[in-house]
Amino acid sequence: MGTASFCIGIKTMPYWTYVLKSKSDGKLYIGSTADLERRLERHNSGRVTSTKGGVPWDIIGHFEHKDRAQAVRMEKKLKSWKNPSKVIAFLIEIGKSKED
Repeated sequence: MGTASFCIGIKTMPYWTYVLKSKSDGKLYIGSTADLERRLERHNSGRVTSTKGGVPWDIIGHFEHKDRAQAVRMEKKLKSWKNPSKVIAFLIEIGKSKED
C-alpha cells in the first residue's frame, strides 16, 4: 500500500499588491491585501474611506507575493512614485496592466 505525504499548516496564502483605477474620476489607488476579490468588493461598495469617492474601481494591475511584508514593500514603492503615469508605464512595461 502506498503512502501519501502532506503538510498540515504549511500552506501560505498569497498576498497581493494591486493598482485600482476609478471609472468615475480616473484616479489611481494602490493597496495590498490577502484577498484581492474581497478587497475590490469593499472598495466598490464604498466601505473603504479613502476610495469611496471614486466608485466604481477597476483593477488595472496586480502582483502576487509570498508574504505580507513583500506586498507592503511593493505598495510603498509604487506609492512613493507619486506620479500616476509612472505607475501605469511600469505596469505596461512588465505586462501587468489592462491599460495597454
